[in-house]
Order: sequence, then structure tokens, then C-alpha cells
Amino acid sequence: MLPMCNHYSALRGIPEYLENFIPGVRISDDPLLPGLEIDMYPKKMGAVVTQSGLDRARALRMMRWGVPQHFGKGALVTNAREDKLLKSSMWKKAAQLRRCLVPASAYYEPGPGPVGSRGEVAFRAVGREAFCFAGLWDLDKDGKPCFALVTTAPNEAAAKFHDRMPVALTDAEALDWVGDQPLPDENLMALCKGLPAEALTFEIIPAKPKSARVPKKKLGDASPDLFGV
Repeated sequence: MLPMCNHYSALRGIPEYLENFIPGVRISDDPLLPGLEIDMYPKKMGAVVTQSGLDRARALRMMRWGVPQHFGKGALVTNAREDKLLKSSMWKKAAQLRRCLVPASAYYEPGPGPVGSRGEVAFRAVGREAFCFAGLWDLDKDGKPCFALVTTAPNEAAAKFHDRMPVALTDAEALDWVGDQPLPDENLMALCKGLPAEALTFEIIPAKPKSARVPKKKLGDASPDLFGV
């Protein structure tokens, strides 16, 4: 099976975008924020919106993409299947108490064709410069925050390229998703349906000639032990 959404783009203007629909969101003073990477890959630090505390304040903070497994060798997991959120010991508590938003401008899946020349397929929201993925966050064994994207069954457009897709939210759904209090099961699952085909556009990006490619270690490509659970 092809790897699931291990590449997305993040806007450098994330704080301004968030302030448009989350009034009062706190922007952390993390020194990494001003230097946000445009392209996000597993193990990289990305901007995430969380909600916590007695005042239930929402804040933008930096976290690593990839949550350690709670079993086996502790490999990093970048994606959480929506049909496991209510069942899996790895995700059940996070789905109740640690739902976050992951701002993005696009996400990418492997393109069609043979391995090595597939390129990518870029998915963007129609008429929107940015949107938020539904995410879950946790702490690793060192107490450092990390996150995963929630995935769901693909719409008709995404199904042409993969049998899963990340859950992209409307702005209204994003406000319903982010939180540190349990949601009724039916409400939680209703938010995991993702955007319909007509709300997404896709563009096939050809593979770069080998002479123009950047070494994988600099791209931060997904390693074999990064997968969705």
C-alpha cells in the first residue's frame, strides 16, 4: 500500500489566517514559529492549535509530526484512522481530551505511475488559501508534544489516488473539533467525514528529473516505520 499523506504544506502566514476565525488565539513565543517550513514531512516540527486550561484558551504551538506507538518498538505514527478513534488504546484518550488543529494549505499523495517516477498529487481546498486538518496530540516519553493527522475514507476525487485521505475541516468544523473535553461519539465521528470532492481541487505534479532532486535525507521523506494506526 502507498504511504498515507506524509507530506503537506504549511503557510508562513498561519497566525494571520487563524486570527480570522479563532479570535484571541494565543500565538506562542516558540522561536521556531517565525521560521515555519513551507513543506512538512514526518518528524518535522509543525504548528498546531490546541485548547487547554481552566479558561479553555486556544493557542498555536510547535510540535513534532509523529506520535510514538504505545506498543512494540515505539515507531512513530503520523496518521490516526477515524474508525480506530473510539476503539484503539493509542487514540481513545487523545480523541476525548487532546483534539488539535493542524493548519495547512495543501496535502500530497504519491502520483500515478511506476515507483521512482510517480511525482505527487497536490490537494487544495476550493476558494480557500488555507484550512485545518483534524489532529490528535500527545506527549512522547521525554514529555515533548507530538501530533498525528486523522484520516478517513476518501471522497470520489481522492479515491483515484489513495484509499484514505486526511480529514480537512471547514472553519466551523474546526471550532467544533479542537478541544480538551469529550465529545459525544456521534459528534466526533460526524466531524471525521472530511471535505467532499467538490470542495477539493487536485493537481498532478510530475516527478523531478533525478539530476534536480534533493537527497532524501534533506527532504525528510517518510521512513519505513512511519504509518497510520
